[in-house]
Amino acid sequence: MRTVLEEINRAGKFADSLQDLIVDKGSVTVLHAGHGDPLLLMYWSLCFDLYKGMLTAMREKFYSAGFALLRPIVESQLRAHLIVRNANDDIARIRDDTYRVNFDTIGAEIDAHFGLEGYTATFLRMHTPDLHSFTHSGFAQLVRHFDGDGVGARYDEEEIIGKVYQAASSVFMLNTLVTKHFNYEAEWKRTGELFEEFNRPH
Repeated sequence: MRTVLEEINRAGKFADSLQDLIVDKGSVTVLHAGHGDPLLLMYWSLCFDLYKGMLTAMREKFYSAGFALLRPIVESQLRAHLIVRNANDDIARIRDDTYRVNFDTIGAEIDAHFGLEGYTATFLRMHTPDLHSFTHSGFAQLVRHFDGDGVGARYDEEEIIGKVYQAASSVFMLNTLVTKHFNYEAEWKRTGELFEEFNRPH
């Protein structure tokens, strides 16, 4: 059984490997003309930055900060899928910063367009309340700062590792989306292989 720190460090290496698949393509990370592409890549960059920030906070045992970053990580992945879908006026509203994610409907919309067979909707139905609470200093955070006897951060090791893996799924899905969108078949395949290796039982 790996320790929390070992899992965090392993997740960091996993993220680096995924990110390198895109960075190594060179010009793809330079903004260029083409509807949607710059926004997609900006969300891809943001998602990795947030994930590595989450891991850094957890590495220093600031678990509340790490948990608070889970929602924006997930949301950056959701918004990226909307950009590729390019439906209605989503992109225009994202550009003028008036878009707000409807967590009740976006999962089914993404699943229907990308053929994800209910994965996103099921995930959001299960986790949205905690995502909001962790980010907005809600009760999900507060109960982890009091054990009945005293105040202080108390996060279960298994739960910490679970959140690291949960966020890793968003990073993986976004890398899958980007590699597929740009028709990078080798990188798309490698993204799947890396995720399988990362999730392999140990």
